Amino acid sequence: MVEVTNMPGWLPSGEFHYEFSAERQAEIDEINEQNDWLAEICDTERGWWGREVRIEEHFQRLFMSLGYAAQRMPCLKSLKFGVDEDDHFNLEFQNADENTLEWQSNYEFRPDSRVAKAWGFGLDDVNMEDQSPVICTVKFLDSPSNEPKSRLLD
Repeated sequence: MVEVTNMPGWLPSGEFHYEFSAERQAEIDEINEQNDWLAEICDTERGWWGREVRIEEHFQRLFMSLGYAAQRMPCLKSLKFGVDEDDHFNLEFQNADENTLEWQSNYEFRPDSRVAKAWGFGLDDVNMEDQSPVICTVKFLDSPSNEPKSRLLD
């Protein structure tokens, strides 16, 4: 079992996984133009300025990496991965008779064809439940770790 419960909110390059909404970024730009951060910092009623818009490409690449990593772990029975941001994004893979890949998030996430290839499922196999949090499930017979290693080079 592999469990990562709190991924850092940024890449090693320092780039964040989430960005500010357009409205919030406009406010930040205005404060920067006025050079008035002291007043903003002292305004306790405004609250915390969290980054709330997920950068989709970061998550596509993350899921691709996890899928290819699972291929290299033939004994992997369970994988849990979480991002503790406002999004509360969690992924769980169970390797049993019927392999299940499930992710939940406060905001919808749809994997692209690169992620599907890395894990070995079809995009049509994704079942999305319309609720909050959004829960998506994929069930497939073959585990990514049971795929031939030559598939990595495709």
